[in-house]
Amino acid sequence: MAKTKGDLEEKLKEIERIEEWGESKLGLPKSNNFRSYDGKLMTYHLVYYTHPLRLPTYYWDMGRKNFEEEKNAIKFKREAESKGYDVHYRTSEALAGKPEISNYLLEKSMARKAYTVFHENMHNHIWMTNKIKQLVDLEEACANIAGYYGAKEYTLEMFGKDSTEYEESTWGIKEKIKKDRLVIKYYQKLDNLLKLKIPENQKLLRKEKLLAEFVNKKSILLGYEVSPQNNASFASDITYSRYMPLVRKVYHKTRRTKKAIQVFKTMSEIVDVHVKSYDKISKSQTDDAKELCLMYLESYIDS
Repeated sequence: MAKTKGDLEEKLKEIERIEEWGESKLGLPKSNNFRSYDGKLMTYHLVYYTHPLRLPTYYWDMGRKNFEEEKNAIKFKREAESKGYDVHYRTSEALAGKPEISNYLLEKSMARKAYTVFHENMHNHIWMTNKIKQLVDLEEACANIAGYYGAKEYTLEMFGKDSTEYEESTWGIKEKIKKDRLVIKYYQKLDNLLKLKIPENQKLLRKEKLLAEFVNKKSILLGYEVSPQNNASFASDITYSRYMPLVRKVYHKTRRTKKAIQVFKTMSEIVDVHVKSYDKISKSQTDDAKELCLMYLESYIDS
């Protein structure tokens, strides 16, 4: 927490400066995000839950509730666990579309602040999931490119190549790449396991061993102890990882975050062109919309 009024004002100005930089250098228009601060919001608390033998495709594909009060989130988490669900609980310093600035965000490092502002404003810029929720994993990947690589460019320009801010932003990208590879690999292993036609008790035993193996490898890879995992945490993680290899190729083709953002924006407009009514959209239309988006990105990479 900011110790003085002056400290608080400076932290709020940091958010404003990051937004303005993102607008001028990345082409991210200002949104309804980060518009107000009253000091009451510490952070957002997110609780996901699913059946222990069901592996959701992404976080919209399972039970999900957001809270502003930690005690309410913990209560809901315990209730879900008591009913036998796999439950994943995490916090988030910001959510796209929410105007309040959290205290949690103000206390983050400069690299993390930049990542968060660019990530959430990217959601508002392309905003495909307000039309088709099944595009959430693709939208999260695009927002991650804006967040991670935008923060890298921001910290380089504002603080220099030898700064701790820039070092943290580049380290974050490297860690994300390693994590994505592992999550994608073990999500597929878990999915294959849960589809086997074997007794449920055997599935649960094999699942427990597989998740323990994943946690051990992830802890070694990242260099710190990782908390236990379950189906809900995997469904949450894969949402942010599934399409990262693809969108990274787009970024490396452009070598500029602003250009990659323009590519993603053009991709998002495909949804509007090919889906006429979102009130009565069918599964085949949803699948077609995602396929068209993926084909556009792949054709851009190959061009």
